[in-house]
Amino acid sequence: MKDKNKKIVYIYYGIAGITALAFFFHSQKSMHAASNVKQIDEEITSIKGGIESQQSKIDDLKKQIYAYEKKIKSHQSQTNTLNNQIQALDAQAEKTKLAIALKNLEAENATQKISVTLNEINQLDNTIAEKKNIMSALMYDLYITRKASSLEIFILNNALSDYFQDIDSLENISAAIEDNIEGIKRDKAQTEEKKITLEEEKTILEQLKLGLEQENDALLGQKTAKNILLDETKKNESKYQTLLKQARAEQASIDAEIVRLDKQLRQKLLEKSKLQKNLDSFSGEKFAWSVPKNIITAYFHDPSYPFRTIFEHPAIDIRAAQGTAVKAAASGYVGKVQRDPNCSGRYAYAMIIHADNLSTVYGHLSRIDVEEEQFVVQGQQIGRSGAAPHTCGSGRLTTGPHLHLEIRKDGIPQNPLNYLP
Repeated sequence: MKDKNKKIVYIYYGIAGITALAFFFHSQKSMHAASNVKQIDEEITSIKGGIESQQSKIDDLKKQIYAYEKKIKSHQSQTNTLNNQIQALDAQAEKTKLAIALKNLEAENATQKISVTLNEINQLDNTIAEKKNIMSALMYDLYITRKASSLEIFILNNALSDYFQDIDSLENISAAIEDNIEGIKRDKAQTEEKKITLEEEKTILEQLKLGLEQENDALLGQKTAKNILLDETKKNESKYQTLLKQARAEQASIDAEIVRLDKQLRQKLLEKSKLQKNLDSFSGEKFAWSVPKNIITAYFHDPSYPFRTIFEHPAIDIRAAQGTAVKAAASGYVGKVQRDPNCSGRYAYAMIIHADNLSTVYGHLSRIDVEEEQFVVQGQQIGRSGAAPHTCGSGRLTTGPHLHLEIRKDGIPQNPLNYLP
């Protein structure tokens, strides 16, 4: 009997000792985790404070941009003189500088938000680790305690109430384990939500960086446009008015030629049913990018287009290095080729007609590799991009290397972005 009592006492003290050790190591881990959580909390608070302080600067920049937009509209509504055009370009350049500053601030904020989300994910990871440590200690405690029989626990307690209290403690440990399991599940779910938010914030940051590149391109284009006008006119109003008439006449002539040739070639195809059937077989074909998808430097009917007071922009301009391969956006017949054989800076372009009464125009080509009435398939190279000022096929009014892409329906310009993937 004495040996049995000794065994019970050893078990009791063994449980107490192991529990004490488990509590000690858990306490150390908990203190470390708590320290980490506090540090992360302070970082998150600091970052959020920085984001809030930036917001007033962002709001101020937006107000300044709006003021310049009104100024630009005012210049554009006035008589088209060289002085008004230069002032409009100067106002656009100032507005673009503000837009660049705005994009930079927004990108900084987006970066800070990413930092906050990363810290929140780390915080949740620490909380999960802490709960796992607690659960580990509780489960070990429960395991050791359960190894002692109910009779042994009863003998070790001096009173019946102490015995039932120990039994309640076992139940409490089990309940605490369940609570930790549920808490870990909730924290893991929150972590997954934060990871989704993190990816969204990264996408926003990439879009802001892309927008920043667009604004920098726009600023360069506005400066170039101003220099071209000053160079072409020698700051002379009479020369500017001559340039204005010539540019508008050239644009109107090209537009009329494209419409005429579109109708003419389609009529020819109708007369040659085999060719028409060949074209019709591509009905419903989706358009593809003619150059690698890149920054759009000018949009369809873009209000910020540098030469908008001279003529409307019936296309999108896609950034492309000088000499980039230009491919057919869809299958069809080449309707028009206008080259610049002497590299005199004459505007060079190619027009292709497609099924469904659609056509595409590729402008500022430095080289053209196809001939009129030739059939081309989607993705086939038709030439090389250009548009660097004073180069082969650039035309008179161009602000830098890009592809000018038009998509027309029944000869009427459409927004290419409504057709491109």
